Amino acid sequence: MEKTRRYLKYALYTPEDMEQFYTPDISLFNTSSIRKWVEQTDFCVFAQVGGVFDSIYPHMGFTNYVKALYLYPNALRHVIEEVYRFNLEVIKVFAEAGAHVILVGDDLAYDNGPFIPPSLLRKYVLPYLAGEAEAAHKRNLPVMLHSDGNITLLMEDIVKAGFDGLHSLQPSAGVNIVEIKKRWGDMLCLMGKR
Repeated sequence: MEKTRRYLKYALYTPEDMEQFYTPDISLFNTSSIRKWVEQTDFCVFAQVGGVFDSIYPHMGFTNYVKALYLYPNALRHVIEEVYRFNLEVIKVFAEAGAHVILVGDDLAYDNGPFIPPSLLRKYVLPYLAGEAEAAHKRNLPVMLHSDGNITLLMEDIVKAGFDGLHSLQPSAGVNIVEIKKRWGDMLCLMGKR
């Protein structure tokens, strides 16, 4: 019971909190809405799963997350791997429910660039995003990444992670969709927004 309460509270303020973190059992996850859209429409059904950055830091507070990167990396890694394991299970149940596309939602940047240095994203986030992309591909599903903010510095990493598409290419954050289309448009399906 304590494990479930800790997950629901997301009380991740100390290394001990992080080391005791567990995700819920996947059997609690409900895919009935996906099944309904697949069975009752001819729409292309996207199913969204989180990533290991945006699924964690809001529940710790950004300052605590950054402190953990430097002071408690092993404890934070435990949380990251728990969330990652859960996300892989979510992709599996989405595929079994008939989803046509997996959308991994993980906001990695704000208007001026990545939230944390790209070197830390490459160590603590991007390998797990690549693993989620691979899990979708193993089930013959295309996979897109959603990230708001100016992700221009991360484009090579996103392509290398194996994503088939990218959203949102936020112009208000300074993302130049024309330049991205010229450089990576033959590798990624690009979905922009106004």
